[in-house]
Amino acid sequence: MKIGFIGLGIMGKPMSKNLVKAGYELVVYNRSQAKADELVEMGAIRGTNPADVAGQCRVIITMLPNSPQVREVCLGENGIIEAAQPLVDATNEAGETITGIVNAIQDGLGSTLKSTGIIIGLGVMMGGILEESGAAEKMAYSFIRAVGKKKEEWALAMAAGLQLTHCLVPPTPGPTTAASMLDVDVGQMIIFGSLISILMLVVAVFYCQWIGKKIYQIPREDGGFDRKEFKKEYIKSMDELEHLMNEKQLPGLGVSIAPIVVPLILILANTILDLAGIEISLLAFLGSPIIALAIGTLLAIYGLMAKSDNKKVLNIMDNAIKSTGIIMLITGAGGSLGNVIKVSGVGNALGELVLKLPLPAVLIPFLIAALMRIALGSATVAITTAASLSAPLLGALSVSPLLMAISCCVGAISFSYFNDSGFWVWNGMFGVDDIQDQIRCKTAISMIMSVVGVVELLILSIFMH
Repeated sequence: MKIGFIGLGIMGKPMSKNLVKAGYELVVYNRSQAKADELVEMGAIRGTNPADVAGQCRVIITMLPNSPQVREVCLGENGIIEAAQPLVDATNEAGETITGIVNAIQDGLGSTLKSTGIIIGLGVMMGGILEESGAAEKMAYSFIRAVGKKKEEWALAMAAGLQLTHCLVPPTPGPTTAASMLDVDVGQMIIFGSLISILMLVVAVFYCQWIGKKIYQIPREDGGFDRKEFKKEYIKSMDELEHLMNEKQLPGLGVSIAPIVVPLILILANTILDLAGIEISLLAFLGSPIIALAIGTLLAIYGLMAKSDNKKVLNIMDNAIKSTGIIMLITGAGGSLGNVIKVSGVGNALGELVLKLPLPAVLIPFLIAALMRIALGSATVAITTAASLSAPLLGALSVSPLLMAISCCVGAISFSYFNDSGFWVWNGMFGVDDIQDQIRCKTAISMIMSVVGVVELLILSIFMH
């Protein structure tokens, strides 16, 4: 650990000598540079000014004669405050306010949650109603019926498609937070997140077709699975599925998809018109993400639960909103981290370092998110962390903020492993209990989709800046 020592007078010089003799790495500064010569000969490093010392050291010791000297060293030109972020806001002698760590944390959390908090809350309440009303099951069944007739293997890729939308398409928390932190329009994020996921899903489908025949299991009535060699006659026919679903009281397809489709249409219409330079005040209001999601939630409540008791509907939304606490904290913490990095100047330093790396700049967020996914398991945390670390780099990198946000999301797809709850849910639902098979299924498909995403990012980076 480097120690900075400023002030090499009657008391300061002997103290700094003792530190050098004790084996500490010392950076020293004195107004009269001659007093530092002896210490430099002993192995100390000469600082050019107080800010230089502060920039090199985690601990700074000052030994100064009086208050005016302390003020000059700390708050004057090239003072300590220019390189070291204070705990609270401080004003230097030039009248400039330097944001403290406490305020940076508060501002970062507030600015992030003000744009994402309501969206996340409305999204989970809508999701709770879609699940409890049977609308989610109706949509899943309709998808299987649409693509599954004589193509049953395609339905196996539905889990991969859900992972892609979870990581790439708002209003799920990860991509919504990335869009907010990198100042990307939510509508553009929906459009590009959806488009970039298409090729990833197509490749996933072919892999699912192959692995589905290698690892083939038949569900038993007791909930277990029997491993068998693949035979087409084992596949449950669509007629059997029709009979099974007709026995259930499910809402119609139109009313089931309306809470999702209507907000998407409003947001996308507003985005497209905005890009075209056409301004319609009413659509700008209705197409703002918060209002659009509120409309979707109302459609879910009065379209799917109109005949249900009010208390039951409120309980469904109450239970759904309880799960957002940790999501809100993670999202807010990511915003705080990004703001601290920005106001402290670390972002500029990171930008200069990144520019020297032999790696395309668009892949920096991908790499951060992938490492976070491996370390922590959560895609939302990985996206949030990558976005918070990438936001301060925007000024130094000539990369589209939209591509940076997409890169964060693609990186979070990359490595679903033992520390990912989705890994166990997916393998548990499909009855895959052998570790090797689990990796061949969930982990491999995640990595394949992310590789396709990287290729798409590199191609898009040629045309988008």
